[in-house]
Amino acid sequence: MKPIVTVTNMFPEAALEKLGPHCDLRTNQTENPPAAQDLKKYASESRVIVTYLTDRIDRDIINCAENLKLIANYGAGFNNIDVAHAVKKGIWVTNTPGVLHETTADLTWAMILGAARRIVPSDRFTRESRFRGWQAKMFLGGDVYGKTLGIIGCGEIGQAVARRAVPVDMLLGAQDGGDHRRLARGIDLGEDRPVARHRRAQHRHRHGRRGIHEHAQAGDVGRA
Repeated sequence: MKPIVTVTNMFPEAALEKLGPHCDLRTNQTENPPAAQDLKKYASESRVIVTYLTDRIDRDIINCAENLKLIANYGAGFNNIDVAHAVKKGIWVTNTPGVLHETTADLTWAMILGAARRIVPSDRFTRESRFRGWQAKMFLGGDVYGKTLGIIGCGEIGQAVARRAVPVDMLLGAQDGGDHRRLARGIDLGEDRPVARHRRAQHRHRHGRRGIHEHAQAGDVGRA
């Protein structure tokens, strides 16, 4: 008899096709996340459950798991799972670290460039058929070239964001607890440049001119 593996939410078809021949595969084919009662049922029936970060796997759900051997979390994080209690019950907990930090850094840079160059409002303006011709000050935005990029948190994502700043000749300021110089793969912050913990990190030009903080909430898009 094949072990029951339950996938709690929508999942890539390629992965399901590989998994299917080796188990009694049960999936949630709707876009609705499972309720707590559904998760208890999955835990009680399954040898393995594949969960989303939105699935709260707490003590009550784990206590329903009579035959459960593995909780496989589809994400780098695992704060949605009571890991300590799972370990006590002899249940393995896995996650997927190190696979999305480059992707997230790409999206972070999309936000930085989009905010600096005002891409979203200018796109909306054009799609609303309001464009009547070029004007010198229309959606001018600001350069990112030569500015200072403040990164609060120098984990894998923060380091990946920093690497992308080098080709556009940005200065880097980073803070990670007490160590604001820890950046990997040959990136050196040079002089001591801690970044203050405030929502609007200042992006300053090399020569002290006003930076792009009017256009980008750097504390929001630069935290990684």
